[in-house]
Amino acid sequence: MTINNPSNAENSPALDALAWNSRYEEKNNPWDLTTPTPEFERLVKEKTYLTTGKEVLIPGSGLGNDALLLARNGMHVSCVEFAALPNIVLLAKAQEEKLLLKIFQRDFFSLQQEGFFQERFDVFLEYTFFCAISPELRKNYVKLAHYALKARGLLIGLFFPMDGRSGGPPFAVTKEEITELFQNQFEVSWETPKNSVKPREGKELLGIFRKK
Repeated sequence: MTINNPSNAENSPALDALAWNSRYEEKNNPWDLTTPTPEFERLVKEKTYLTTGKEVLIPGSGLGNDALLLARNGMHVSCVEFAALPNIVLLAKAQEEKLLLKIFQRDFFSLQQEGFFQERFDVFLEYTFFCAISPELRKNYVKLAHYALKARGLLIGLFFPMDGRSGGPPFAVTKEEITELFQNQFEVSWETPKNSVKPREGKELLGIFRKK
């Protein structure tokens, strides 16, 4: 198990790796549920999309609650997180449980420089990363998700917050915007989450997008 070195990619100062790392150091990370996402736990139990042996990429993996869930259930998980502290915490948890995770301390938007990420993954798992990046980067996010997935691979995204808020992060999302962004490169299908955490009920939608 290794943590790869960070890239030198630059971001907006308010959204760069040091800024996000400071939030973890200050425990100012209310987006983190401290447990696996209940909706993803449901999908694992149903054994439809998230099944043993799948190669899964989690961008903006944070403290890795979902990564640990999938690894415990026999999936091969690669985590991409550019803040240092959550990677250290996740590595320690994985080692304690004797779970194999691949952890890349990288800016997600540098992935196209990493040839081995191309068409490598069966599943691209999204939760609270799409809303954390600058909205200006969303088109590039779609391109990189398409780049990373195998033919007919799935992007499984619990998109949040659909509440019309201004500013961010988290930056508001809408079903219409996401559909427009993804529909040229993915077959877009929406579902109502069955296990949203209470503060987020009615503010998120589950997207199951298959690569064209």
